[in-house]
This record gives sequence, C-alpha cells and structure tokens, in this order.
Amino acid sequence: MVAAIPEPSPRSDEHHSVNYTKPIVIFSIVVINIAVSMFQEGRAENALAELKKLSAPNSTVIREGNVMTIPSSEVVAGDLLVLNTGDQIGADIRLVTSNRLQIDESSLTGESIAINKNADRASQKTPH
Repeated sequence: MVAAIPEPSPRSDEHHSVNYTKPIVIFSIVVINIAVSMFQEGRAENALAELKKLSAPNSTVIREGNVMTIPSSEVVAGDLLVLNTGDQIGADIRLVTSNRLQIDESSLTGESIAINKNADRASQKTPH
C-alpha cells in the first residue's frame, strides 16, 4: 500500500491572475483584418465601376445635324452612326456610305476573317 500526501503547488493563490494578452492580440488581429478587407473591397468596387464606365460601348452619331458621342444603348432609329477604325457597332445598322469597310463578325459567325461590307450591295438587298 502506497500513501501520498499532496504538496502545495508552486504558485500560491495570491499570485493567481488571468492572462488576457493572447486573446487581446488575437482579437486585435481579427479587427485589423476586417478593417483592411473592407477597405480593399471598397477600392475594388470603385475600380470595377470605373472599368465598367471605360468598357461601356459608345457610338458617335449625327442626330439632328449635330455630331455627338453617346452610349450605344441610347442609339435610336434615325441616328446616323459615324464609324472609325476599331469602333464597336452596338446596333443593327444600314450602310449609307462606306469606303473599304471590313467588319469582324467572328463573335456572330465564327469566321476568323473580316468581311468586306459595301453600302451599294446593302442598299440593293434592303427594301426602301
């Protein structure tokens, strides 16, 4: 038979205190992480909005005798579109005049070669 007598622990009750250092550090890191994430998300949203403005297609039109650049979504029947190299056409159009016009219709037809367009041929096929 073995008998054991418990000895008092090395720390006494008068020095028993709770250490809050680790929870405070962890909580601070979480708060800083949330603040940085919110800041970055706000900047990303602003950058995306600016990119959308830049990528929104615009059209140069002659409307009521005035040349103006408007969002392509605002083109209406009766507007005359002025096309330049690299312009995207945001509407169905009928050619009035053209000079060596080639259109990349690859997104519509899958053809990799630009197609020649001529105002004379278009006016013959389209009823007046």
